[in-house]
Amino acid sequence: MALEQGLRAAYLARMDKGLTWAAAPLSLAAVTAACTIPGGSAWSDLHVNAFGSAYGAGLESSGTDITVDDVSSASLDFEGDLQINRNTETVLYYGARLGFAPFELSASRFGYDGSNDGVVSAATRFAGVPITGSLDVTTEIDLSVSKLLAGLDVLNTPAVRIGVLAGIDLVEFDRFDLIAQEAQVGVGGAGTSVAVGDVQTILENEAAVVPIVGLRGDVLVPFLGRLGGEVTGLKFAFDDADLFYLDWDLAAHWEPWEHVELVVGYRAVMMKIDGAIDGTNLNIDLDVNGPYAGLAVYW
Repeated sequence: MALEQGLRAAYLARMDKGLTWAAAPLSLAAVTAACTIPGGSAWSDLHVNAFGSAYGAGLESSGTDITVDDVSSASLDFEGDLQINRNTETVLYYGARLGFAPFELSASRFGYDGSNDGVVSAATRFAGVPITGSLDVTTEIDLSVSKLLAGLDVLNTPAVRIGVLAGIDLVEFDRFDLIAQEAQVGVGGAGTSVAVGDVQTILENEAAVVPIVGLRGDVLVPFLGRLGGEVTGLKFAFDDADLFYLDWDLAAHWEPWEHVELVVGYRAVMMKIDGAIDGTNLNIDLDVNGPYAGLAVYW
């Protein structure tokens, strides 16, 4: 009898241990699900967010040894250095997010269309005219940046999330022109001169699809709202040029009413281009940055 009771006790203990090990994966799955698909935050469960804002986009740029060799018309040839002074335009910056934690898709867009004062220096050609020295110019730039991202949260709780990002930025130059603001007699003397208003095109109707990777973070601030931000970028080859690209965006969100947020933030896009794009040789840095403020709605 004692032997029988001992065997029964050992069997039951073995069964309990087996059930414990079998239940462990289910318990882990339950804990993981609770961590990655929470409730009670703007990035939880199934969520949709859309925003629109006024963006004070300030643009400035500098470049050296820029050359334009237009095979269709020597009148568009250019060679020299370029300094573009900062100008700020108030533009529309808007976007949306859609996801089911821990996955999210996001899209945004803004455009800059403005005039900047600048100067061409160390110049040898402008609009096909051989010149020397410097020339005051106005720069007309029509630029837009559209972003599309896929995100995966590696940490997602009601209080904080951290995610990895991958996607593209579509950078479009509809127009990048230099307009002479002073007259200059060309090296060839009479009959070769730059007149006020002469136009030199640097880029026109050019677009680059920039592959990007990055990080996303959000944190809940009790009684105030939340803080969020993302940084993306990459260095890659485009046409015959190397392009280094960095884009970061930080924002504070305050919820005065349910499903409505006031948003205040700062976004910066930094590009460095070194090489030739469609016959234009560029060694140029171009920055667009500034604050924005607007409204967001979420569900």
